[in-house]
Amino acid sequence: MIPKFKVTVSHTAPDTTVTSGNWRLSAACANPVFDPEMWHPKGTDARSVADANQAKRICRLCPVQEKCLRWSLDNHQDQGVWGGLTEQERRRIHRRRTPSVALPKHAA
Repeated sequence: MIPKFKVTVSHTAPDTTVTSGNWRLSAACANPVFDPEMWHPKGTDARSVADANQAKRICRLCPVQEKCLRWSLDNHQDQGVWGGLTEQERRRIHRRRTPSVALPKHAA
């Protein structure tokens, strides 16, 4: 008979600040068991989509997900998965945050 093991995951992060950058030390993606390339998929092929989806699942359990997402939006990070969102998802947020500017009408 194979013994059963109970695994618990703590979602409590040490006290970190966004401005100092220390939050990255508590990020799930900093764990060396994960391939860092997972957070930077190239293209839209099946493997890249699978990597992005896996990274997003890990991000959802990350204790600093919100800080990571806020940092990526504030710093216009345009590549990779940050805070559980892909570049395309973050671009949509930027478009909603940025008011559209009406172009001036030219007199005829």
